[in-house]
Amino acid sequence: MSTKQHLSAVDGRADASCHRVVGGAHLVGSVPRDSAAEVIETCTHHLGAHLAAIPDGETGNRLDWTTFQAVHVFHPNPALETVSQPASFAENPNAWRPSDLEEDAWIFRVRDGVGMPHFDSLGYVETAVESYEVFKELRAQGIVRRDVRFQVSLPAPQSAVSWWFHDPDDADRVNAAYTLAMADEVRRLCDAIPHDDLTIQWDACWETVVFDQLFDWAPSGDPMERIAMQTPVISMGIPDEVVVGYHFCYGSMHDEHFVEPTDLSRCVGLSNFVVNNSGRRIEFVHMPVPIDRDDDAFYAPLRDLRIGGCGVYLGLVHYEDGGEGAKRRIEVAQRYLPHFGVAAECGFGRMDPADVVPLLVAHSEAADSLSTP
Repeated sequence: MSTKQHLSAVDGRADASCHRVVGGAHLVGSVPRDSAAEVIETCTHHLGAHLAAIPDGETGNRLDWTTFQAVHVFHPNPALETVSQPASFAENPNAWRPSDLEEDAWIFRVRDGVGMPHFDSLGYVETAVESYEVFKELRAQGIVRRDVRFQVSLPAPQSAVSWWFHDPDDADRVNAAYTLAMADEVRRLCDAIPHDDLTIQWDACWETVVFDQLFDWAPSGDPMERIAMQTPVISMGIPDEVVVGYHFCYGSMHDEHFVEPTDLSRCVGLSNFVVNNSGRRIEFVHMPVPIDRDDDAFYAPLRDLRIGGCGVYLGLVHYEDGGEGAKRRIEVAQRYLPHFGVAAECGFGRMDPADVVPLLVAHSEAADSLSTP
């Protein structure tokens, strides 16, 4: 079985409903390089044979993930009031990245008298179109394989909003408005990029960690009810030819998780939910794996996956122990899910740029180990 066939089978059984194969390795999104061209060329050179889609690296303002939305979408919106901002921003408008999520963070509220705020462009489509032109040029030069798609990673709505709104009522109203805005953003994205050339990945961090009660400003009630409200809205209008997946995330603000998962049960439960409640096909899900987890207990929940032909990427590749460490974790994981692809825990955006190439090489070595004659 080749690496590109691995993810068309779950629990060892080929599934004819999986209408497209996905790669033996996956890149979550961000890569600390200066341009989309540099990201695509570097990743293709070291890992291209294993990739079904390649991102533009979320370079520039997007490298700090949804802080991009805080400063460029929420801060200037007339319906919102900026309650707090990073101390450095007052002296330098380019120094808008917060050092944490409480003491030195962007915090907003809905202005008095405003019912539901409105958001126009969120800024993702324009950047994606620019990067797609770079992608096409590199493909025309033969650097990118012709069967590789262009990947756009987008935050699931609560992951774009909930860090920055600490009043639960405000958070619910802004999440509802942002969900509608994101659905429109995706519509415009699909109008701008050919459907058979596009992969969309939903990045769901808040949606993954909110269950651990880490943030005292999180709205009360069952988090799944809010996840259920946004899940079909953002995906059901995406044309069938577009590949859609989910990255479940435990955070990497300082290149560390907000909380370490005890096992894969949370990611399995979320995977089962989004695959069966998105209103359209979900092609892949990505689950992070900490470097020290090579024990059976961590992977055993994979037996509870109910996702049909949807592919799975396990984020078990770490630059600290490279391909050999990944192979050790692969061996344990395959006891519970015979076929999957490999990835890192999260995007590379917050890591030391010098570690990017070793990590890509580790991806390739791990993906090679999945291949069978």
